[in-house]
Amino acid sequence: MELLTFMTENVPIMVAVVVIVLLFRGCCGGASKSVKTMKAPGRNYRMPRSNFEANPSAYFRGLREG
Repeated sequence: MELLTFMTENVPIMVAVVVIVLLFRGCCGGASKSVKTMKAPGRNYRMPRSNFEANPSAYFRGLREG
């Protein structure tokens, strides 16, 4: 009976901790995993910025070829 009382008294605290953790993951942890994108020059879609920045001349050469 004591265990049940302990658990029911601490439910609001546990819920608050879970909410804070989820908010922190959503606002601060999500950005580090996502890849920065940009509108592909000359095309109508988005591409990873790192691919373009690694070799922009190759991108434009491939764009002209087809």
